[in-house]
Amino acid sequence: MEFMKSVFETCKRVAIIDTLFSVGGAESNNWNRKTYWGEYTPEHDRQATAEEQLEQLWHSIGNWRSFRLTRASLQNLFRHVGFTSAYECLNPYEYTHPDWPKPATDDRHVVTPNRTTFVAIKGQRQHLISSPITEASAEKDAPERPQYDVPPGTTRPTE
Repeated sequence: MEFMKSVFETCKRVAIIDTLFSVGGAESNNWNRKTYWGEYTPEHDRQATAEEQLEQLWHSIGNWRSFRLTRASLQNLFRHVGFTSAYECLNPYEYTHPDWPKPATDDRHVVTPNRTTFVAIKGQRQHLISSPITEASAEKDAPERPQYDVPPGTTRPTE
């Protein structure tokens, strides 16, 4: 959360965040009186040297585990640190080449279902032309789980 706050403070207008997110979100973390959901994921062995950490491309440096936020918690965090709008890039979709991080040599690829790219905008709130009621409503945090209107006596759909 502190890292995303630093990203907000550093950028002038737009931040592009390519990240993995938690699908389950069974663990929580509190920051600035807000609760964020996700899961801890290992980065390095606790005894890894600085050189060993540098050899592990695309892993953190200096911490042995990271807290991977859910998509909803990421969305909420963007707003909580000050971004006025955030969009998810759907095309081109995220994939990992089997030879990654080496250069791609053919069209083989593996879809990474918990990786995405967000474009977060700093500045004036962007308007979505959907309905006057939506535009006039106060912003709310995205729910961690889909909220369904279920009539009394029935069960919620399973996720």
